[in-house]
Amino acid sequence: MRSCVWKGVALARLSILTVCTGNICRSPLAEYFLRDALDCEHFEIASAGTHAVVGGVVPGQQIKIAAKYGLETINEHRGRQISEKDIHEADLILTASLRHRRYVVRTVPAAANKSFTMREYAYLVSHVQESDLAELFSGQKQNLVLAVVAAHQLRGTVTRLSRESAYDVVDPYGENRRTYRKSADQLIEANVAIVQFLELVEGYEGAFAEATSDPPAPLNLRGKHHFN
Repeated sequence: MRSCVWKGVALARLSILTVCTGNICRSPLAEYFLRDALDCEHFEIASAGTHAVVGGVVPGQQIKIAAKYGLETINEHRGRQISEKDIHEADLILTASLRHRRYVVRTVPAAANKSFTMREYAYLVSHVQESDLAELFSGQKQNLVLAVVAAHQLRGTVTRLSRESAYDVVDPYGENRRTYRKSADQLIEANVAIVQFLELVEGYEGAFAEATSDPPAPLNLRGKHHFN
């Protein structure tokens, strides 16, 4: 993790790794979306594949979809294989499916607490409350890794989704245009929620300065996203 200065405060730079199978469809779209949406001074984003098409290019249909989000440079992406070094160095690993998460954790068991599917992470952070962040930041320097801690702490306490497939982004590779669109919709929806949460943590300056008698409300991330 590298560091930077934000409003005079030392702030660790969060390293995010997105993962799918070939590293030519889902994980590149997530990588380029996050790169475009997040401050590059505070977030370092890369992608890799569990069984990568090494040197492979992004399919034309995915390039067209990416262009709709202003991600024209995705055509420069080339597939690469994930390594143990990638897993060790990443602060937050976002996978396209549970299968990819299992691959990551089998490769580096210590990565379990920082590895989530994209849709899982979006679902978990929709339950993070202001009080959760206040408690995490209280007495600590700003640290974006707390965005990972906050989500991990909710595992086992938040009701699981009704179907395991609800945690996955559909694999569009080799499929028709409708499947590409469905996959992109699932992926972008999850990553919009992820960006909202990471930006909140990025700008969070510690516990609230003023006490309030009102009970803390969940962060306003849920309701816009559909996981089932």
